Amino acid sequence: AQAGFEACDGDDLAGATCPAEGFPFGGALACDEVCDFDPTACTRVLQVASGDQHTCALLSDGTARCWGENMRGQLGDGTTTDALVLVPVTGITTAVELVAGGSHSCARLTDGTVRCWGQNSDGQLGNNSITNSPVPVAVSGLTDAVSITAGASHTSAVRSDGNAWCWGDNASRKLGDGTTT
Repeated sequence: AQAGFEACDGDDLAGATCPAEGFPFGGALACDEVCDFDPTACTRVLQVASGDQHTCALLSDGTARCWGENMRGQLGDGTTTDALVLVPVTGITTAVELVAGGSHSCARLTDGTVRCWGQNSDGQLGNNSITNSPVPVAVSGLTDAVSITAGASHTSAVRSDGNAWCWGDNASRKLGDGTTT
């Protein structure tokens, strides 16, 4: 309640919204049992990941937003245009984890798959190519990831069986497979 009168009543929020209450990404503002605003369903930032020249945020609605340099498509918005403000990552709607490498980023989705975007000169996107991608692409053959991490030009996942799975640059044996391939 505000100064002795109701802040809201049922669905009547008197024009109040999540952005007006300090949650710029939207969501569903509601009222609690004592007629105070309840921002529980407002979209929040859950995680932030930074690469060399870009940063990404995982939002509570499962989407991701990135900003900064985008020369290699590392913002995931389908362009190579730098962004001074947060831009939505194309097609990411069920992310539960986000990582950023040097000039690439990846999201782990609720179904255990991983999508990566940006620089791919060493195969760090995991899609069996070395072509940069300004939109998320699926990591080939990975359907049971429980966590992910990224280095400058390689990426790794822990699978549901507890084994690590790594891809990308292996010049210094970063992938742990006993080779430099």
